[in-house]
Amino acid sequence: MSKESDYTIASRSIAFSEKNGSHKGVLEVEIMQPRLLDDERFSSNGWLGLFGCKVVFDVFPHLNYEVKGADALHALQLAVSVDQVLRSLTQKYDLFFLDGDPYFED
Repeated sequence: MSKESDYTIASRSIAFSEKNGSHKGVLEVEIMQPRLLDDERFSSNGWLGLFGCKVVFDVFPHLNYEVKGADALHALQLAVSVDQVLRSLTQKYDLFFLDGDPYFED
């Protein structure tokens, strides 16, 4: 597993529209390949082999984040749980799958 990677391993396209109807678009959520973190903050604490996994929201870059896991699978498992972040958008936007079905049932 490489230390640096911006390789997308999973993605989802989500249509959105502003609740007042003035802005519509498509959000691409990308999960990047887990990468081995080589940082003195972690190795000095005995956390050797810690992995990070970036989550990218292309049209809402302020939502981008990176999770850290005990290994690559743990980091990936944490990264794919994006619904909490997407739910935060529902105060301002309606979210839909590209076929028009609502992203959230409620």
